[in-house]
Amino acid sequence: MSYTTELVQILDDSSDFVLSDFQPIPADSNPTPLWELDRQAMLSEVESDLPPQWIYSTTSHYLSEAALQLKAMSALIRQEVVHYSLPVLARAIVERVGVVCWILDAPGSWELRFRRSGLAGAVSNFHYANLYRTSDPPACKRLKTQRLEIRNLLEHHFAVRLDVEFQTTYVGDPDAWKVLGDVFPTFRSLAAEAFKSPDIEPSLAKYVYDFLTAHSHPTIHAGLEFVEILPSGLQYKVEYEDVDRVTRFALVALLNGIRCWDGYFHENPPRRISDREVLFDRFELLSNSL
Repeated sequence: MSYTTELVQILDDSSDFVLSDFQPIPADSNPTPLWELDRQAMLSEVESDLPPQWIYSTTSHYLSEAALQLKAMSALIRQEVVHYSLPVLARAIVERVGVVCWILDAPGSWELRFRRSGLAGAVSNFHYANLYRTSDPPACKRLKTQRLEIRNLLEHHFAVRLDVEFQTTYVGDPDAWKVLGDVFPTFRSLAAEAFKSPDIEPSLAKYVYDFLTAHSHPTIHAGLEFVEILPSGLQYKVEYEDVDRVTRFALVALLNGIRCWDGYFHENPPRRISDREVLFDRFELLSNSL
């Protein structure tokens, strides 16, 4: 089996591993799953079922998006038309998985996951609403109402303050909200969450994100490294090692996102742990064959 054939199969299997099972284990499981313990605590202390919905919808949405982006990488590799597109998709995966892990892998009580999911939802809402500021004011107004609902719930339980280090005086911008020391992270910090591991230093994770960012923006100088100008037109050439490097970044991040999601919603059953390890071992074996 060729390198390309085996690689796209590993990427497809990893993507399908996410998309095939997106239901939390039942609330009456023994022991009671963490997501249900959080839900009960939030209903009791916050008196709202919205925070558990934020946690599930945000993390499930982002993890499924990341899985589909990995499948897009697989499709490009299968057609041998990768050129300079893989870093864009890998970066998108890292950003989404970073949010998933930041919320679900949070140490401590349900309160930390509550406020982080609220911050993630408010920031996303704010930037989405900006798209409609002039084109669809009623939609922008509805989104603002939802954002205020998030803030009110957070303020009911925590103190929401403006981050003095954030250069803004606009209280409506959730990027500036500080909730008990928590602010919505930068993308570089989210990368550290996406790659969180005893074997990976946060500084290395941030460097990987910088690398993907540099190769995601339009840059003719970097792009020309993969182009040969022939009489018949442009001939693109990408080394297997380059493909291997970028797919490694994407796959490691996605598998870590699955670990975080499984730990919260599935209680990390041994079968799924083993399946994740098999996927990574298959990639390592293939990578070592280059």
